[in-house]
Amino acid sequence: MNAESATNILDNLVQEKRGEPLNGLQRAIIQGVLDGLTYQEIKNNYAIARNYQICYLARYVAYHLWKLLTEVLKDAGIIDPDERVRNKNLWESAMRVAQQSVQSESVQKSQPPVPPDPMLDRKLPMRYRITEHLVSTEFSDTYLAEDEDMPDRIPELLARFQEERDFYLIV
Repeated sequence: MNAESATNILDNLVQEKRGEPLNGLQRAIIQGVLDGLTYQEIKNNYAIARNYQICYLARYVAYHLWKLLTEVLKDAGIIDPDERVRNKNLWESAMRVAQQSVQSESVQKSQPPVPPDPMLDRKLPMRYRITEHLVSTEFSDTYLAEDEDMPDRIPELLARFQEERDFYLIV
């Protein structure tokens, strides 16, 4: 992997998690740091960085960029809560993102997509909202439902009924 592809991987993750891509200056800083450049060299080599002072690039743009990447990588479960993304570990962070994306792609390819359960979020006799599918057996499916008419929604045997060919116990 080269610095450009690592930058693209980080940019894609930020866009996926935050809904918008990195800006050109942020991409230049990431790519420059991955290429081993100083902030002075980034300013000299990237046109987008030429109009900025070095201290602004290092202390403002890069600081907020490392903070953003730290949040995104934590949200994605790529780094531990006590880890932070910095110049020193940027390559390692990009490699971890790439590794996770390869693993998730192979898992997605090996498992067929699961169709959404039509029972979820269904409301039965006008008050019991199905919130979760718990288990399926050969003869039954068990769901968790909440009584929307009960303010505390404390589980207890509230009702039993039949709808079409299905039997329901509301606990």
